[in-house]
Amino acid sequence: MSDWQKTILAGLNEPQAKAVCTTNGPLLILAGAGSGKTRTIIHRLAYLIHVEKVPARNILMVTFTNKATEEMRQRAYETAGPVSAESTIRTYHSLGLMLLRQFHEHLNYPASFTIWDDGDQQSALKKILVNRMKKDLKKNEIRYLANSINSFKNLMISPENLDHEVDLDDYNFGEFLQALYFNYEKVKSDSMAFDFGDLLYRTVRLLETNNEVKDALQRKYRYLMVDEYQDTNFAQYRLVQILSSKEKNLCVVGDDDQAIYGWRGADVSNILNFNSDFPEAQVIKLEENYRSTKLILEVANKVIENNIDRMQKTLWTSIIEGEKPRVLHAEDDRGEASSVAGIISALQSRVDLNDIAILYRTNAQSRQIEEALLQAEIPYKVFGGVSFFERKEIKDMLAYLRFLANPFDETSFFRLINTPARGIGEKSLDKIYAYRIENSEGSYLDLMANVKEAGLSGKSVKLLEDLAGWMSSLARRASKNIDLGLLFEEVLEKSGLRAEYEEEDRLLGSNRIENLQELKNSMLAFQQQNTTAGLDTYLQEISLFTAGTGEQQEAVHVNLMTVHNAKGLEYDTIFLTGLDEDTFPHYLAKQNNELEEERRLFYVAVTRAKNRLYLLRAARRMGVNRTYGSTVPSRFLNEIPTEMLEVSAAAAGSMSRESYRTRTPIPAAKRAVPNIVIPQENSQSGFKSGDKVKHITFGWGRVLKIEGTGDSTKIHIFFDDGKTRKFILKFTKLEKK
Repeated sequence: MSDWQKTILAGLNEPQAKAVCTTNGPLLILAGAGSGKTRTIIHRLAYLIHVEKVPARNILMVTFTNKATEEMRQRAYETAGPVSAESTIRTYHSLGLMLLRQFHEHLNYPASFTIWDDGDQQSALKKILVNRMKKDLKKNEIRYLANSINSFKNLMISPENLDHEVDLDDYNFGEFLQALYFNYEKVKSDSMAFDFGDLLYRTVRLLETNNEVKDALQRKYRYLMVDEYQDTNFAQYRLVQILSSKEKNLCVVGDDDQAIYGWRGADVSNILNFNSDFPEAQVIKLEENYRSTKLILEVANKVIENNIDRMQKTLWTSIIEGEKPRVLHAEDDRGEASSVAGIISALQSRVDLNDIAILYRTNAQSRQIEEALLQAEIPYKVFGGVSFFERKEIKDMLAYLRFLANPFDETSFFRLINTPARGIGEKSLDKIYAYRIENSEGSYLDLMANVKEAGLSGKSVKLLEDLAGWMSSLARRASKNIDLGLLFEEVLEKSGLRAEYEEEDRLLGSNRIENLQELKNSMLAFQQQNTTAGLDTYLQEISLFTAGTGEQQEAVHVNLMTVHNAKGLEYDTIFLTGLDEDTFPHYLAKQNNELEEERRLFYVAVTRAKNRLYLLRAARRMGVNRTYGSTVPSRFLNEIPTEMLEVSAAAAGSMSRESYRTRTPIPAAKRAVPNIVIPQENSQSGFKSGDKVKHITFGWGRVLKIEGTGDSTKIHIFFDDGKTRKFILKFTKLEKK
């Protein structure tokens, strides 16, 4: 055995070493979660170069993300040395772009061709629709059409064959979709441009139709390695098949149990059918997990074995020590969130906050969790997304609600006035702003009702007068004890936000309305527990949360993310929330293949945990009928034997049944009161550290500190219930003793 061979195989377990040394012919490395797949394929690359003496330039490795590509290149350099740089390690799209540049003449394109991004593509489609097809579509409708064309390219469907390969009746705008696809391809070709989908579509078409190019690439790339094969779509599958069809030295690495991207075109059958595509293929299973404890893996294995369409494997580990995964049954979704915060508060002396992740099935679930973390003063970061109160649809609706409560609010006025778009131009807005500077005594509602005085005319006058009409009526009602749920629905309808976001959700599969429903749920929950409180009190209450979301940039923080965003990551402690039927699995997952993908998603979530796993559900969740409805535990929980779990009610600290007004104060003898330094009075705020103040919701407390200036001034108050809370002073009503 050569020195290189000893070095490369050192530290590998038996299946990993076998995969590294199996270099000729088709090979499937079925790599379970945390089984060291990246290490294995990097060592295989080094083995090909230094032991099998394969020229590095003849090796191609394909990944999905730029991050994975950079990691592969770095680790290849560390393992195989500088010669590894001669190999080709790229993402699918980067590989396609490289090949289109190399063979542009075969496509009658100049070397200086343009790549259109999503914005360019949608702009071109809009021009075609308006100028060539005489159709005026909304922005979201154009985005839908662009997504449809991109999906056709991922399926390798040309404009000519579109009506033969798909049922156009299943598509919105199916009556002209094929004509649009034709026109778009012609305009793009005339522009000597490719779009993002072309990077694979045109590359595969070139290989299918040009033997000279195909033969040249097959001679060059004698050895192929493909990462995350379970996530390939049809175009990616075809590219790999063509490039490897001569030598058949194809090594694919993947895990069918982690195939969770069917909704964006990935086809798990590509990995399941690998032996059918290559009957002579070898399959090597990497089943030893180096991440999670035995008790966590047992839970993952028990659930995933219920899937029918899968390749048999069972993860195991030598990490025997560890806690049983805990199932927490909360009374409701608020209790679920506050249980998470309570456990983290207790854990943070033993576990780095950065090594804790809270996972959820959909983004809308983050609202309750964010509020609970903010109340507990636990810093957090929303990974791969936007915190709840920073989402566009939430900020849009809050602008309307704040304006109804305070018609003098300039920021809310200028956000809502063209949301959704009403055709009020910049010049009209400039006139309003200039008029307001000179006439600041009345409210913006008064200004809209008399907008001609600001110099506006024509269509803008009618639009603003109509807006003022219904908002004035609602503002009067909002100043009284109004049903906040009914107020929310009326604003959503009359503002046009419902129509705008329902259309976007229908066409693009976004979740704007679901998030808005969650905002409404927060209003309903607040009013149920504060029966005499109105809109202004609610807005003051959530100022705690809206103020905090923009500040969660601390180096130390808990990680919040959807399960999809958690793939490929690992944490010491995982909280998996929302384990109720219709939440997880998702209510839209009805078919067997959809439910199996949901189960794979659960498996991905569980296998992110290294040492601690908390599985949470709520017996009741707020529903669309404005009441708490009973839930059924997720089928995934029922698939786990009880003896594998520690099952309990929600952790201490749950506030599911406490009202905002009636939280029981902690006895003075049992709570630690922070030391208070008394500085000079803050002349801007009228408060100083040490002042005894009363908050309309939280009762009496003492000012700890005041920070910031102007509209950004924040006040920290230690309340009699033993908790410190932070508010934006501008939005907070306080009574000083």
